[in-house]
Amino acid sequence: MCFRPGAAAKPIECPKCGKKIPIIGGVVQKKCPFCKVEFTPDMFPDLTEDEDEED
Repeated sequence: MCFRPGAAAKPIECPKCGKKIPIIGGVVQKKCPFCKVEFTPDMFPDLTEDEDEED
């Protein structure tokens, strides 16, 4: 069984330059290695995990 999210296997695309950036070891880079734009969590909502609130 595989427990990693399906989105982790796909490369992400830089919103500024459009180049594909691989996700290595489940780690998403904080900025594009090509155009140096910094990534924010709202740029890639598929990669952010939702935290469940307990009552």
